[in-house]
Amino acid sequence: MTHRIVVLGAGYAGLAAAKRAAGRLRGTDARVTLVNAADRFVERVRLHQLAAGQALADLPLATLLEGTGVELVIARVTGIDLPTRRVRLDAAPYELSYDTLVYALGSGADLDGVPGVREHAFNVATADEALRLRAALTGSPAPAGDARPQAGSPAVTVAGDARPQAGGPAVAGDARPQVGSPAVTFAGDARPQTGGPAVAGDARPRAGNPAVASGGVGLPREASPALAHGGDRLRAAAEGGPTVVVVGGGLTGIEAAAELAETHRNLKVELVTGDRVAANLSGRARLHLFRSFHRLGVKVREQVVIGEVTGEGLVLDDGRGLPADAVVWAAGFAVPGLAAQAGLATDARGRMIVDDTLRSVSHPEVFGVGDAAAAAAAGGLARMSCQTGIPMGLSAGNAIADLVAGRDPATARIRYVWTNISLGRRDGVTQFTRADDSPLGDAVLTGRASALFKEFITRGTVLTMRHPGPYLPFRRPGR
Repeated sequence: MTHRIVVLGAGYAGLAAAKRAAGRLRGTDARVTLVNAADRFVERVRLHQLAAGQALADLPLATLLEGTGVELVIARVTGIDLPTRRVRLDAAPYELSYDTLVYALGSGADLDGVPGVREHAFNVATADEALRLRAALTGSPAPAGDARPQAGSPAVTVAGDARPQAGGPAVAGDARPQVGSPAVTFAGDARPQTGGPAVAGDARPRAGNPAVASGGVGLPREASPALAHGGDRLRAAAEGGPTVVVVGGGLTGIEAAAELAETHRNLKVELVTGDRVAANLSGRARLHLFRSFHRLGVKVREQVVIGEVTGEGLVLDDGRGLPADAVVWAAGFAVPGLAAQAGLATDARGRMIVDDTLRSVSHPEVFGVGDAAAAAAAGGLARMSCQTGIPMGLSAGNAIADLVAGRDPATARIRYVWTNISLGRRDGVTQFTRADDSPLGDAVLTGRASALFKEFITRGTVLTMRHPGPYLPFRRPGR
């Protein structure tokens, strides 16, 4: 009897899980189906580069899945029926039955933690949003269109099939919520958000947040008039040096601020955070970071609490204003509400609660991987990162193969090795860490060496997506 494995989301974790399970179960009756809202995989760790004006590699999922036998379905997830083990979709085949489900719908920007963010702030959490920021900076066209299959296009393909693939170009698509990591949305953030959000209140991921709908990661908004006005202000202020304020002292905010400052020398870039910038780094690493900001002309404001974002900039919690021609929001994430809505056990942040084999504690036929899963890691729960997402995906694929073969699944072991930060194209800082993500003293790479190291690792991540080899981050039961 065929064992039906359905993976929701083709980001780092979901794609790794699908390919590992298919590889381990080759030659059996098991069938692996991967559901994603668009037909492209895009490296989320490069979105600050896209926003600054650089092009990203075109990575069709069909190419990444070639020869694996994984069936690719281009559709958005609209619901999960746990009692009948069915997934509902918004496009053909509209419904999928499963014996084992992998939930890998990731996270997106939290647009509702602070008033005005949704209406007035840009972000770099998806390619569509990064392109909107780029358009505002350069006057280039903003993304438009729908990346889903059109009438007459095949909604279901099998890896290795040479037919034309459904969907649009790598950076075009619908701005509505997406599943996983396609050309216009992503599953999981590959960078830790340290330093704390510069917001008044709790900006942690929240279940059911409208910033991330049941289809997965994404921003359910078209370009608002307020954002369009922000772009007009940037272009109007270009000669006088427009001000761009990046909010968030974690790695997304740091990399966005540095990339924008290096690429657009006419910009006045400020980085605002409610805590310390890159608070998890060692003193040596932070010293290099601040020296780089000084070189790039990035002004840093720490310990600043934001009460509201308006069309004129930021309003601080004490009522003072911080003017800006554009605000880039990089503080806080939201996870899809689909897991909680379906009845899966979730934590206060909306992440699916899993055991040490990555199975749901309430529904063991469902695995949770990536940002949307609360999994144990060295030092606590796994943070949102491709450094944890890929091992989680591979571990889940191994566990599924073991279950299908009648063996007990292995325990996932999630460890940290480093934190990589790019500071433009020619500079960076790499903090090597202990397994629990704490800094390994002054074991740090800086400058060009760090930039080259991060580029090597980032390219290697794509290679892992193509060929998820014998990475075995698990421990057999009883060992």
